[in-house]
Amino acid sequence: MRNAATPIDTRPSLSIIDILSARGFDPAVQNEYAREILYHCPLPDHDDRHPSFFVNPEKNVWHCFGCDRGGGPVELVALLDEVDHATALQTLAKYAAPRPAEDPMQSFEPSPSRPPAARPGCVLEEVADAKGLPVEHLTRCGWTTIPEYLGGPAVRIPYSDDFGEEKAVRFRTALLGNSRFRWKKGSKPLLYGLDRLMEARRQGYLIMVEGETDTVTLWYQGFPAVGVPGAGTWKNSWAAKLEKIDIVYLVVEPDMGGERLLEALSDSDLRDRLRVIRMTPDAKDMNALYLTDPAGFQSRVEALLTSAPSLHDRQMSAEDLAAAEELCRELAWEKDILTPFAQTVRHLGVAGEERAVKLLYLVLTSRYLSKPVPVVMKGVSSSGKSYLVQQVCRFFPESATHALSAMSEHALIRSKESFRHRFLVIYEAEGMASNFLEYLIRSLISEGHIRYSTLVETGEGWEEKTFEKEGPTGLILSTTRVSLHPENETRMFSVPTDDSPEQTTRIFEAMAAQEDRDSTGDDEMLAPWIALQTVIGAGPQDVCIPYLSFLSQAVDPSATRLRRDFTNLLSLIRANALLHQRSRQTDERGRIVASEDDYEQVYDLVRDLLEEGVQASLPEQDRAVVLAVKRLYEAGRDEVTIARLAKEMKRDQSVVRRRVNKAVSSGLLINRADSGKPYRIIPGDDLPEDRQILPLPSDLYYWMHSDEYE
Repeated sequence: MRNAATPIDTRPSLSIIDILSARGFDPAVQNEYAREILYHCPLPDHDDRHPSFFVNPEKNVWHCFGCDRGGGPVELVALLDEVDHATALQTLAKYAAPRPAEDPMQSFEPSPSRPPAARPGCVLEEVADAKGLPVEHLTRCGWTTIPEYLGGPAVRIPYSDDFGEEKAVRFRTALLGNSRFRWKKGSKPLLYGLDRLMEARRQGYLIMVEGETDTVTLWYQGFPAVGVPGAGTWKNSWAAKLEKIDIVYLVVEPDMGGERLLEALSDSDLRDRLRVIRMTPDAKDMNALYLTDPAGFQSRVEALLTSAPSLHDRQMSAEDLAAAEELCRELAWEKDILTPFAQTVRHLGVAGEERAVKLLYLVLTSRYLSKPVPVVMKGVSSSGKSYLVQQVCRFFPESATHALSAMSEHALIRSKESFRHRFLVIYEAEGMASNFLEYLIRSLISEGHIRYSTLVETGEGWEEKTFEKEGPTGLILSTTRVSLHPENETRMFSVPTDDSPEQTTRIFEAMAAQEDRDSTGDDEMLAPWIALQTVIGAGPQDVCIPYLSFLSQAVDPSATRLRRDFTNLLSLIRANALLHQRSRQTDERGRIVASEDDYEQVYDLVRDLLEEGVQASLPEQDRAVVLAVKRLYEAGRDEVTIARLAKEMKRDQSVVRRRVNKAVSSGLLINRADSGKPYRIIPGDDLPEDRQILPLPSDLYYWMHSDEYE
C-alpha cells in the first residue's frame, strides 16, 4: 500500500520508445543484457554521428551522453517540439488515455505544429522565400545549395572564426521537421557570425539569437548579431569572443529552449553585460517578427532594444510590474520628485542636508546610464557622511548598491559580485589602502570596466590569468580628507556636509524627535520609492538632451577640469529625466527627452559645486576662514595658529583645521610650519572673483523658444 506521504506522479505515462517510433526514429543498437536501447540522438540541436541516446524501457527514462540531457516522456516531447512543459503535458495527455493492449499507440501523432522528421531536401531559393529574404543576401552570407546530402539537396551554411576562416559547416536538409539541421562531419559547434564582430564592437552592442536564420535577418536590416547554433549548445568559453562589446541583447524565444539558453547565459561570463528581449508566441523569433511587418521591423527592434532590462533587473511578472506601477503612480507624476523625497528623508530623521540628499538620490538613479555619476562625500569626522548615504540607500532596492567599509587590494577584481549598473559604496576612502586599488577604481569609473592580467602558478608552471569586472559602475565614497588622489578627485563630484553649529543644533533636535517617533510605518513609507526604481529598471533608459548643443557652447570652457565635470552634468540631467519619465516626452526612437525642468533642477543642485571645483567661486565658510586669517594677521602682524583662529571664529578646531587645509591647498593661505609642527598661517593669494560657469536656466528657456532652436 502506498504511504500517504509519498507523492503520486499524475503525469501522462507514455512509452518513450513509442514516442520515438511515432516520430520516425528507429533504434540503432539494442542491449538486451543492460535492457537499454540506443538511438542516434533525436533532439533538434544535436547532430549525433555516433549513437549516444540511451532509453531504459523499464524505468521509461532517457539520457543522451552526447549533449548531457535526460528525463522522462514530458522532457522528451518538450525538447522534440521545442515547447514548454505545460504544452508537452497537454500533448502527452491527448494520447495517454487507456487503449487496447494490442494497440497502445493507435492514433498517436506528433504535435501538429511539429510534423514528423523528414529529409525531402531543400534549396537556397526555398529558404529565402520562406524567410522573406533575398537570395542574393543569403549568397553574400556564404550560403549555397549542394545537390546531394542525405538523399536530397541541402543548404550549406559556413561558420567562420574571428579572422574569417571557415571552421565548421551546418547543412539545412529541410524547411520543417525536428532533424532539419546536420553538422558536417568533424565540425565543432561555434557561434555563427564571429567574423562580423568588428561592427558590433564599433556600435557597442550585439544581438544574440538562436540559429542562423534570425542572425542573417538582423544582418539584412543592419543590426550587429551573432547566432547560437542551438539552445543547448552554449559554452561559457564562447563569452571570451565577445569581449569589448558593451551590451549583449539576448533574444529569448517563448519555449523551453529559450529559457534554457537564458539560464545558461545567466551563469556565464556575459551575465554582467546581458540585456533580455523576450519574444511572444505571435512573433517567436526575429525572422517571425520581420515577416509580420518587414517595413516596420527596424523600428520595432529598436524599441525592443531600448526597453530591454539588464539581467540584474530582468522582467518581472506582468502582475508584479503592474503592482509596482500602481504603488508609485502618484509619485511618478510629481513635477519635482526630489522635493517630496527630501521631505520623506527628513521625516525619517535626517536633519538638514537637503541639497546633499537630493543629489545622492539623483546620483544613485544614474546607475542605469552608461556613465553613472561618481560622488565623494566630504566632511570632518562625525559630521554624518556615512549616515546620510545609508539613509538615502534605504530608498533603493538592495540590488542597487554594494556597500563596503574597506577592502583589500584584490578584493574588487576577485569578488563574485556583479557591479554592472550598481553603485559601489565605500564608507571610508581611507579603506582604499593602496595606489593599486585607487587605480582599479579609477579604471572602473573612467573606462566602465576593469581588465587585470596577472601570472598564477599552476601544476604545469606559471600561466596568465585575466580578471574582469564589467561596468558601468558608480562610486560613492565618504572621507575626512580635503582631497583624494588628483586623478580620482577630478573625476568625482565633491559634496560637502554641513559642519556649522546650526546644523549641529538641527541634528540634536532631530535626535530628540526620533525618541518618540513610531518607526513601524517606515517600510510602508519607503515602498513607493523602491517601486519607482523598480519601474524605472523595467522601462526605457535611453535619454536624449535636445539642448546639448546649447550647453556645449554656453558652459565656460576656461577650466580643463570642466571636460570631466561636463560629462557628470549631462548624466545628472539624464538621470533627472529618467526619474521624471512619466511626465516627459519620447522621441521617434523611444528615447526619453530631457526637458528644461531637468536642467533647472540639476542647476540648483550643482552650480556652486562646479564653480568651486574650478575655483570660480569660494564657499562662504571657506571665505570666512581666509578673511579671519587676514584680519588676525594684519592686526598683530604675526602668524596665526589654529587655536587662535578657532577662538576668533567660535568654531571647533577640527572644523577650522579642515577649512585651513583646504585654503592652503588652493594657495589662499600659507602654512609656514614644517610638516608635523603646529600651524603658522599667513594670508596667501587674493580671494578669487566669482564668475558664472553654467548658463542660467532662463538663458536655456530663451534659447529653447528662439528661432535658432526652431
